[in-house]
Amino acid sequence: MTNGLHLGKAIALGYLVPLDHSKLPNFAANAAPKVKNPTWDPNNTYTLPWTVGLTGIAYNPKYVDEVKSIQDLWNPKYKGKVGMMADAQEIANFGMFSLGIDPDKSTEADWKKAGAKLQEQRDAGLVRKYYENDYVDALARGDVWITMAWSGDIFQQVAKGKDLKFVVPEEGGTIWTDNMCIPKTAQNPVDALTLMDYVY
Repeated sequence: MTNGLHLGKAIALGYLVPLDHSKLPNFAANAAPKVKNPTWDPNNTYTLPWTVGLTGIAYNPKYVDEVKSIQDLWNPKYKGKVGMMADAQEIANFGMFSLGIDPDKSTEADWKKAGAKLQEQRDAGLVRKYYENDYVDALARGDVWITMAWSGDIFQQVAKGKDLKFVVPEEGGTIWTDNMCIPKTAQNPVDALTLMDYVY
């Protein structure tokens, strides 16, 4: 399971087996239209979504007032307590959102503007660290007070009783999918297809 950016590489390099959609009737019948035919895998040739979520902002209400805007990640009062993602696609999207640019319609020039905006944030000493999934623990501990976040991670923490908040900022957030696929080296591809269909 992985995201579209990495899957695009796997597809281009020929690492994945095309899916036999005749063995995936539940996907055809039950999958939401939004997850069918993604731009990076037309007609779900190689992949099916496993789960869908949002990238937004999480914060610890003990230290941070209500968050509505992506600009809060650039707020000087959170200097050294901001977490940003190490994922190039995710952080670039947030740089673009902060400038009012739609990442889906972005140009190379837009990416450069986003890079400059993110560098400004780093150079101001606002960012404590660029995180992988470990941002969740840092937020719960109070190492960071506000951070880019994946909805599922924060949902799990709240379910465990942690007092954390998640918001999609007014400028926007990203919708992502983790995906199922079958590598060419799979020993039981029919079993994998059966599982994929069962999920739906």
